[in-house]
Amino acid sequence: MRTLFVTHAAEFGGAERSLLEILQHLDRARVHPMLCSLAQGPLVDAARSAGVAAHVIPAPPDVLEATRGDLGLNPARAVQGVRRALAAQPVVRALARLAGQEHAALIYTNSAKAHILGGLAGHRAHIPALWHVRDYHAAKPARAFITTLARSLARTVICNSWFTAAPFRNHPDCRVVYNGLDPDAVRATGDPAALRRAFTLPDNALIAGTAGRLDPLKDIPTIIRAAARIAPEIPHAWFLIAGGALYYRASYLDELRGMARAAGVQDRVIFTGHRSDIYDLIALLHVYVQASREPESFGRSIVEAMLLEKPVAAAEHGGPLEIIEPGRTGVFFPPGDDKALARELSALFSDPGRRAAMGAAGRARALERFTLDRVLRDVTDILCELGK
Repeated sequence: MRTLFVTHAAEFGGAERSLLEILQHLDRARVHPMLCSLAQGPLVDAARSAGVAAHVIPAPPDVLEATRGDLGLNPARAVQGVRRALAAQPVVRALARLAGQEHAALIYTNSAKAHILGGLAGHRAHIPALWHVRDYHAAKPARAFITTLARSLARTVICNSWFTAAPFRNHPDCRVVYNGLDPDAVRATGDPAALRRAFTLPDNALIAGTAGRLDPLKDIPTIIRAAARIAPEIPHAWFLIAGGALYYRASYLDELRGMARAAGVQDRVIFTGHRSDIYDLIALLHVYVQASREPESFGRSIVEAMLLEKPVAAAEHGGPLEIIEPGRTGVFFPPGDDKALARELSALFSDPGRRAAMGAAGRARALERFTLDRVLRDVTDILCELGK
């Protein structure tokens, strides 16, 4: 069945990595995938390298730069919203034309902007659209806007957690397929001793940290404040923040470094910047931290850490509640509560046996529930069902 996969983003984040894995490993005997991106970037190149025909329909900045805050009925942004809607019309027409030319039986969309534009294109071309929803919109107006559109534009909605699915409970066909990873691909290949030397970490260092793009929503300041609480009590505790800033917030890394200096832990908090060896860095950690101040729709990095046998300390809301078994594979703390995070990290730092048991249980749970094979099976079945 010929399926046109649509994304607005060609730079790699969690949603884009998940999409690429589906494109790379789908059963081509059952599904013929094609990709359309609204921007040129690494995802397009990777799809082509995997033998997937990849098209680029460049969207204007007014469309690409829209944020979650632009969704919904916001009078203050009404003029801007009209301008962006007008700018999007040629993109919708081009998407509909491409879907027809490629004889697509289904349009699969992978992000909020793609859901709207791909859904409109499907409506225009009389081709059903499937939304694969990987985001949670914390603002109620945006949430209401996107779920209302879904009832008109999406034949089926796949959500990556029950938490993400909750706003779509009135949609006639909403299903949950947890994100999954290839366990063989999530492995450390570097020399941990060399990495420790590169970061001047002592042999007895106990390390907590996180990995991913440095988005303010990830709430790195809570980790910095927790580090300031722990540092006087555990002299060999270190904190590793792996990842670069978003391209439109290039100064954010400097802001975080300034926070660490102000808290007196600039020598104990390491900012790696963008790295390609993320799994090697996670493997260095004794505890993985996910501190997002707004609820995550799922928590791909948590599953990566679990596959690498790391206990996880996560903010207690959103999709991570469906991933972590508290006390068995990790611990929770109230979002933004650095005192509670410091307490949980100190307890885990002091108990290597508990850390090891949690890490082993976490990997077992990830292998049981969050594998790429299961995602491919479920998504392929749904695509073929809709394409009949």
